[in-house]
Amino acid sequence: MIVDLRPKPKRHFDQFGATEETLAARANFLAERGFLTDSKILFLGDYDLTSLACLSRAKNTELWVLDVDNEVLRIIKDQTKGKVLTVQHNLANPLPKKLLACFDLVFTDPPYTPEGMALFLSRAIQALTAGERARVSFAYGSLDPVRVLALQGKILEHGMIIEELRPRFNEYLAAKTIGDVSDLYVLRSTAKAHPLIRGEHQGKIYTFE
Repeated sequence: MIVDLRPKPKRHFDQFGATEETLAARANFLAERGFLTDSKILFLGDYDLTSLACLSRAKNTELWVLDVDNEVLRIIKDQTKGKVLTVQHNLANPLPKKLLACFDLVFTDPPYTPEGMALFLSRAIQALTAGERARVSFAYGSLDPVRVLALQGKILEHGMIIEELRPRFNEYLAAKTIGDVSDLYVLRSTAKAHPLIRGEHQGKIYTFE
C-alpha cells in the first residue's frame, strides 16, 4: 500500500496523510478528466504520494513533484526509478525557472492557513501554461464556513474561477482538526489570473508558526 511508504509526518510542515482510498479516487478523477493523458502535471508538495497513485494511469504524461521535504522526494525517486521527476524547493522562494508556465495541471494539498493557501495558489498559477487545459486542483478542509468563505474569496482575488467542487472528497488519517476530510477544488484560469505573491514570501505558511 502507498500509505505504508510514507515517512512519519512532520508537523512543522503540516503533513498528514490521505487514505489509500483517497489516493485511488484522486488518480481516477484526474484520469477521467484527461489530465493523465498527453499532459504535464506538477504536484506542489506530495507527502500523500498522490504521484505514485497516478503513475500507473499516466499515458505520455510527465509527472513532477516539488517538495521541501527530501525524505518524501527520496521515497518517490526510489519507488518510481526516476519516472516521476523531483525538485527539492521551499515555496517561500520563487519557483525555479524550469517550472514556470509549462504545466497543464498543478495539484496540491497545501497548508490550510490563509497565508499558506495564498502562497501555494500563487506558485501554482505561475507554473501553469497559458493553454485551454490549464487547471489547478487542490484540497482544502475546514470545519468553519467563514474560513471556507475567505478561501473562496482568495481564489477570486487571484483571478481564478471555481470550475468544480467535490465536498468531502479527501479522507485523512488522524486529521481531527478538519474532521478527517477536505473538499476537492478544480480551478480554471482566466485572462485576469495572476499570482498575489511573486517574489520571496516572508510571512507565515504553516499552522505552527
